Amino acid sequence: MPLNEIYLLHHTHLDVGYTDPQWVLYDKHVEYLNRALDYCRRTDDYPDDARFRWISEFSWPVVRFLEQCPDRANELVARLREGRVELCGLFLDPTDLYDRRSLEVSLQPALELARREGFKLTTAMTTDIAGQGWGLADILVEQGLPYLSVSPNSMVSKPVQVERPFYWVGPQGNRVLVWLTDWRKGWYGEGHVLGFRQGFDVMRQNVLAYIALLDSEGYPWDALALHFAADNYPPSEELPDLVRRWNEQDDLPRMRIATNREFFERMVTLHGDEFPSHRAAWPDWWAEGLGSAAYETALSRETHCRLARIESLQRQVGDTRDLWSGWEDLLFFDEHTWGCQSMALNPHSFEARAMWAHKSSYLYRAYDGARRVERELAARLAAVRAQPDSAAADHRDATVRGPAVGTQLATLYNPSEQQYAGPVALPGLVADAGSLLAPGGPPAPVQRSLPTPLAEGVAWTVASLSPGEMRALHAGDAMDEPVEPPAPAPLVLENEFYRLEFADNGWLASFIDTGSGEQLLDARAPWGFAETIHERITGNQDREAVWERGYTEIPYGKRRTDAPFRREGALPGAEIVHCERGPVFASLTWRSELPYVRRLETEVRLWHGLKRVDVEVRLDKQPCEAYESLYVAFPFALDEPRAFIHSCGATFEAEREQLPGTCRDYYGVEHFAAFQGRSGWAVVCPVDAPLVQLGDLTFGRWADHLALNRACLYSWLTNNFWYTNYPGYQLGRLRFRFALATGTGDLDRSAAESFGRGARVGLVVSP
Repeated sequence: MPLNEIYLLHHTHLDVGYTDPQWVLYDKHVEYLNRALDYCRRTDDYPDDARFRWISEFSWPVVRFLEQCPDRANELVARLREGRVELCGLFLDPTDLYDRRSLEVSLQPALELARREGFKLTTAMTTDIAGQGWGLADILVEQGLPYLSVSPNSMVSKPVQVERPFYWVGPQGNRVLVWLTDWRKGWYGEGHVLGFRQGFDVMRQNVLAYIALLDSEGYPWDALALHFAADNYPPSEELPDLVRRWNEQDDLPRMRIATNREFFERMVTLHGDEFPSHRAAWPDWWAEGLGSAAYETALSRETHCRLARIESLQRQVGDTRDLWSGWEDLLFFDEHTWGCQSMALNPHSFEARAMWAHKSSYLYRAYDGARRVERELAARLAAVRAQPDSAAADHRDATVRGPAVGTQLATLYNPSEQQYAGPVALPGLVADAGSLLAPGGPPAPVQRSLPTPLAEGVAWTVASLSPGEMRALHAGDAMDEPVEPPAPAPLVLENEFYRLEFADNGWLASFIDTGSGEQLLDARAPWGFAETIHERITGNQDREAVWERGYTEIPYGKRRTDAPFRREGALPGAEIVHCERGPVFASLTWRSELPYVRRLETEVRLWHGLKRVDVEVRLDKQPCEAYESLYVAFPFALDEPRAFIHSCGATFEAEREQLPGTCRDYYGVEHFAAFQGRSGWAVVCPVDAPLVQLGDLTFGRWADHLALNRACLYSWLTNNFWYTNYPGYQLGRLRFRFALATGTGDLDRSAAESFGRGARVGLVVSP
């Protein structure tokens, strides 16, 4: 079928930073919209196909323009209604830090503006990023956006191997029509690669050669879209004249400066439901960047959890405040740019320091604001539901004596729609209570963990609350010590569900499910349970042993699969420092050393009454500017394993439920990653560090397929691989928490998600 129509999609790729400091780019993108309006006006009398049109990839520039240029607001709205300027749905370019709620919130500014001003909003765009959260397909359709235009960057990634366009079917069955750019022509820079900046003759020659290439490959459709954009690049005033001249040639396909909506609607009109459908996840090759700033990534994940608790508290107390300012800050941190283009290889430059300081300030403000709002709303809820006959607060000096029996010490609230059963970290004064009393329930024990050089002591109890339940905790008498069975061996942790036996240097020798008698530990795995691993590259190639940079031809580099990795585990030199046993938990802690880690502590904890194992890795990271990574290993004894990943509100089976060409070397996780074996399963919730590798240490393989020979999960704690806009090193104290659960039979995805959400979001605890 001959290609008769070419649709030019003209926009700028929004990098919030990268080419210039953020505060410079804020003004530039407002100026770009001013220019776009000027160019629309200048070409009003051009033939319709050649009239200037402009696409705003994301809604943030339009929101800022309307705030800063009220004198042209009506003009912009008129162009939006006319279709000469197109607004796309998302606020900013997402990453794997986005969860489902982030995407829903990200769509609201564009949706509200479209409703208020009466123009059509049909399309979302993502540009540069090499993957999307699977839940996005469902969310777009639910919000009335049937189209998704994507431009995946193939640098340090691999192209998605699917036809274009295609229907991307979400986990709930909704489908969105996707157009993706041709990586061979520079993704969103197709117009630049094809010579649109080099004059008509060069452009004509290159476009016709490309059409011939597509025809030789069997491109089946009447119409084609070409993106014309670059990083923070201004609109092209010359484009309308190029298109007008092109269309004056009788022997050329019709060319039109267009919007995404025009192109998609034309394709649907021409070809209806002929496009293929794919119901599969789209894991992102660029997710590894989340490990380049482990502290901030963990803080972002905690801020998401705080906002989830806040929204539940708002419903309970009738609070109607707008949380947008906090969400806006969080979205600005979570978006894809991160830092300047030389940040990784020149981390001490002014540009690197300034842009990262600006970027991270959004996160610190979002976290602090969420923390303050949660405290306020929790206190209001506690006051509303306070027991009228509860004892008054006890103001005696806690350094002298514990709280009086009956004193209300804390309130707990379950913000989730699922039952919560798990550990609860308690505020200060509670630690001195002999026990905790709740109305109608038996006394609950309290146990304080021992402080270490990298951790403060924390008071803990275990609680079970139904959805939306609130519970007041009062001080109780010291609990009688139960009659203990014979003391266990010094290096054994045991509760009602598990028995863990350790060697004297921290090696886990046995991990038994006492109910089934099954051995859960893969003792033949190359790394021990909860072992931290340091990875670097030998030789002088450093990062280029994985991705060899070059600017001679697209994708401007070469994937390498023979990197000489050197890996060192922490357990051979480990030393157990203490073993705790009490009424709430039993734990074992060991310390060890690794290169560029000044101190490393690992704690394994069993909770009484819970079928759950917690692991906490604490370390003091020292800077290293050459490539390095840190991992934690979780080797499970499960035969014929299959792996499952929960990300962006959806769970998919790795390999089987992925689009071809998407990332299989590592995955970004929201609530859990899991293995299913022939007769059982294991779930890991990575509370702080979202990246995992499956089966083996797989970074640098560039695998087309995932083959699982072992049920080993590796949490990818930190890395500094990315050679441009991510931090080049990490420094300071870091904490990584994990919650593990196991069972027999088939994995229940919903139950696994509830477990992971409970471990991450937890309860609202108010003193």
